[in-house]
Amino acid sequence: MIHDNIEDWWLNDFVTGVLSAYESGTCGHKPISEWTFNIYALWSHGLSFFTDYIGRHAAWAVSLPAPLGAPLVVGAWVLGWVGDDVPNDDPAYLARLREAKAWLFANPNIRMARYLLFEPWHPENSDPHPLADAAGNLNATGRAYAEVAGRITGPAAIGPNATCMWTAETTGGSPPYTYEWLVDDVVVKRRHWLVFAHSASPFVLQMWVFDANGGRSNARLNVSVSASAPSCAP
Repeated sequence: MIHDNIEDWWLNDFVTGVLSAYESGTCGHKPISEWTFNIYALWSHGLSFFTDYIGRHAAWAVSLPAPLGAPLVVGAWVLGWVGDDVPNDDPAYLARLREAKAWLFANPNIRMARYLLFEPWHPENSDPHPLADAAGNLNATGRAYAEVAGRITGPAAIGPNATCMWTAETTGGSPPYTYEWLVDDVVVKRRHWLVFAHSASPFVLQMWVFDANGGRSNARLNVSVSASAPSCAP
């Protein structure tokens, strides 16, 4: 069932026809084991477009009466398409890929994602594909699934004009690690901890960690400012 080519009325008419033949005994009695849909979503539509489309069809597939009710299989999907791509090493692309994968595997109405087409990817580029392993081979895990994972430890609420400390917690991946801290998208330090003296305004704190194999992970913390926040010091 190809996205943009398949319509709800056709699906429902098809189900009605199969169910009628089943009930009249003119077709086999083995139940349908899966429904497969493909989607080729434009990057600009966002992750919600992908999850809304797949989620709606997955709920439809399992709601059908026997012998038609069955989980959905995502036969092929992409997160961008020709003319609407972002660079394949764009942090936003990798972040969306991770989110889409997590959503797929957490959805109880989805049996599997059988073919995964990752756009954008331009073979003429010399940089390694973000889904390649350390040897440069494309595979189902790859670096986009972040064997290295980083988290920020430290306060999420601080007092006005306070100087506070945040630390990177890193698991997985291959050392040595390198780090990059950003405040409101501006790089401020490159080490595993950050002491930052700020103004009275809230800010967005980000931490990137990179491992020896080129794996990467990003953590984000929205830091608010309040006079009632606990005191902090490096």
